[in-house]
Amino acid sequence: KMMGTKLYNPNLLLLTARRFQSSGGSRKIFYSTLEQIRRKSVPLFSWYSKKLDTYPILTKCLTAGLISGCGNVLSQKIMHDDDDDHFRIDWGQTGRFVGLNMIVVAPALHFWYNWLARAAPGQKTLPVLKRVFYDEFVFTPFYVPTLMGMMWLLEGVDSKRIPEMISKEFWNVMLVEWLLFVPLQYLNFRYIPVKFQVLVINCAGVGWNCFLCWRAAAQGQQQQQEEELTGDK
Repeated sequence: KMMGTKLYNPNLLLLTARRFQSSGGSRKIFYSTLEQIRRKSVPLFSWYSKKLDTYPILTKCLTAGLISGCGNVLSQKIMHDDDDDHFRIDWGQTGRFVGLNMIVVAPALHFWYNWLARAAPGQKTLPVLKRVFYDEFVFTPFYVPTLMGMMWLLEGVDSKRIPEMISKEFWNVMLVEWLLFVPLQYLNFRYIPVKFQVLVINCAGVGWNCFLCWRAAAQGQQQQQEEELTGDK
């Protein structure tokens, strides 16, 4: 108890706070910069929120296209062969990825999240867990393979090979998806308004899309090797 009394000394805390406030100019510059960012971001956030109210699907589609395009370029950079000094963006791949997210992903998630909010309304633990269960263990096992199949199809993979490729990658992809998105979706469904939930998944999807591109590329290379071996025979 005596140690607790010594540790909690109001006068010492006040003195420490005053010293903190009166310390060097770098701290003042830091907080001033944060305040400027806050002032500039509030009008932008307000504008974006209004667009979500007036043009929800269009706004989400454009947002998904922008974020997924940046994520795809990032994934290309990560997967770039270090031996090759000249990195070139595959704009065809980026365009296909942007189109897929704008035409399929954003509208699908918009309607799905709105349906979930009506089917299991409320922000308490039980309804939120219901929404997470429906999203991750009912919707996602169909949604993710469909998305992967469409990605491969747009890449020019033989449609007859796609079911086999999906079956090989299904559990690898789903286990990582559940590990990442079950806790994320719990927080998303509990604390984020419905109209912003697609945006949260778009942002989180940058890393997730890098993973999907990596798995898709691995399967594509494996298929190419198998075709070359078959051709040699």
